[in-house]
Amino acid sequence: MIRKAQPNFATSQKGVATVLTVMLVGVALAVAILSTAYYIRSKQQAAVSSHAVTNAQEGAWSGVEILRKYFESLSSTQLSSLSTGTVSIGVTGITASINSITPPTTTTDPYKIIATIKNTSSTAQAASTIQVLYNVMPTSTSSSSTGTGTSTGTTSVMDIYSDLDLSGGITFSQNGTGSVSINVYGDFSTGGVGLKGIDTLNTTGNVTLTSSAQINNIYTNGNVTLTGSASSQLISAKGWINITGGGTQGDLYADQYISLGGGVNVNTAHTLSYIDWKSGGTAQAFTAGSYVNISNGQVNTTQAKGNVTMSGWPTVTNVTSEGLLTCTSVNWSSYSLLNAVTFKSCPTTNTKTLAAGTNSIVATGALVTVTAPSKPIVNALSYESQANYILSVDSSKNIIVTVQNVNGIPNGNYRIAKYVENYNTYVGQLCSSVDNKNICSSTPVGYIYPKYSRADVIAYSGGTWSLNTNGNSGYPALAPGVFLFKGDLKPLQGQYVDTFLATGSIDYGGSINLQAPNYAGASVVCNSTDFGRPTNLCSSSTSLIPASIGNIALLAGSCTNATTVALCQSTYTGGNISLGAQATVYGNVIAGNLLSTSGSSTIVGSLSAAGLGDTSKGSKFTGSTTIDLSTLKDHPDFSTGTGGTNTSSGTTTTTTITATVLWARYL
Repeated sequence: MIRKAQPNFATSQKGVATVLTVMLVGVALAVAILSTAYYIRSKQQAAVSSHAVTNAQEGAWSGVEILRKYFESLSSTQLSSLSTGTVSIGVTGITASINSITPPTTTTDPYKIIATIKNTSSTAQAASTIQVLYNVMPTSTSSSSTGTGTSTGTTSVMDIYSDLDLSGGITFSQNGTGSVSINVYGDFSTGGVGLKGIDTLNTTGNVTLTSSAQINNIYTNGNVTLTGSASSQLISAKGWINITGGGTQGDLYADQYISLGGGVNVNTAHTLSYIDWKSGGTAQAFTAGSYVNISNGQVNTTQAKGNVTMSGWPTVTNVTSEGLLTCTSVNWSSYSLLNAVTFKSCPTTNTKTLAAGTNSIVATGALVTVTAPSKPIVNALSYESQANYILSVDSSKNIIVTVQNVNGIPNGNYRIAKYVENYNTYVGQLCSSVDNKNICSSTPVGYIYPKYSRADVIAYSGGTWSLNTNGNSGYPALAPGVFLFKGDLKPLQGQYVDTFLATGSIDYGGSINLQAPNYAGASVVCNSTDFGRPTNLCSSSTSLIPASIGNIALLAGSCTNATTVALCQSTYTGGNISLGAQATVYGNVIAGNLLSTSGSSTIVGSLSAAGLGDTSKGSKFTGSTTIDLSTLKDHPDFSTGTGGTNTSSGTTTTTTITATVLWARYL
């Protein structure tokens, strides 16, 4: 029997297909949702990992810089004995080791040192390792010396043993060669002027820079204040650092607080105390031993052992607080990662709660402590045996010239006498005796002024010596050599190739040009037709020795007992040197007490003020001062260093170490 077809069977199968279709679509939708969630979670983990690595890398680069400064702190002996292996850099979590050392093959080659620096950040749970090649170059500076006398030389361009006010500004010119450093053992300040050419300032006191003043490196035991557009690449302060204005700063290190306001930009700031960031500028990294306040601007990395407080609406990348992190608002979103033990008013996205008692952040303070050396004894009387012409007066106020070490003139005491030739009266002969008209009444032994001078160049009144050509012609205006004046000295006019020493103070300025003997050269000092050759400065008519005293242009101040600095100070006389308008000096300027300038002054040489007298007023440069070292290469007999205490010829050598990063790579 044939069954009839069931007409409802196809309809029932259509219902099953619909159910299966719905199930398949649901499974596919669930897979898509789970895949999207997994993708988002992976991206979040990658972002957190990236920030963790950034934090570790920042610490590793800090280690690179710390190791570089370690190399620069070594002496030449320590550098030559350096060996491979672990180096202690004194920062928790950062390790350094030297892999290889390639010593120089010639005196102009550097040491090539490959080192590995690793930073392990327990806070970020990440590590970073960098391999670096350093070029470490020792540079030697030599200064020659001859004869006896107390050392007043220095290896730096300026040594001031008192406060220094550079309100008139200063410019160092050296044709771009070498680096200029100055030492101030007191406070250092500037007015609304610019400073140019100073690489390093070392000072024991406070530092105040205003306007457009620029110093590459500042090391101080005091506080640092920068305003206007004043700037520095590195500041190390045992006190606090306060910067306002629009300057761009490099790396800051302080034992006390760091306050940054205005529109200042900073690379990094490190302190054992707190950081107060009120600037609208940018900063790369902050590390504080206490708290950090951020009210504006942009900061990439902030680390604080204490609290971190955000006010305003700053932009930050990575913030770590081992205390309380206070945010601007729960709606604030200008950040990447927040780490803290506790949070207040903070959003919850990309945050990490640290365990109470977390102690992984290492704060760094000042890099160095500036050590003030003992004051040098500046005593003009110590050079008496080296002087060629000693100027004094007898009981009747007659000028007496004591001559020594001059070729053709017997050592002894002489008068500056008049003489008659062709019915004309001239002055400037050196004679043992004179008549009542001051005419030479003995055989003349030589000349102290150029021949046929009609007026005195040297005058004395009330304890002060003055120098003035008074219309005389002839170059130089005095016999070349070393002059020691018993009393104060006031050179007013003329051209001289001498060393001027004064037991009192020196007031220098006017239409005057003074060249130290070693700067002037043998052709002028040793080969004059008018004057005798100074035998302690010249080995022949064509060659200088050269003696260290020949590097000095001006030296002022004296004491009756130079056994110790304290005994010298107790009887100190004079020692102040003042450089007036349009003053030009070719040689080293050494003040036993204070140094001051006014008008426009140019010194081709080094400056020193030993502060052996009353230093309450400090040294002041109220005029525009230029220290021009660009021509020294053309005067090989001249040196800015005058050596030490000697009884014979010798050389003092000072070595400085410079370390630079040639290349670096992550391992």
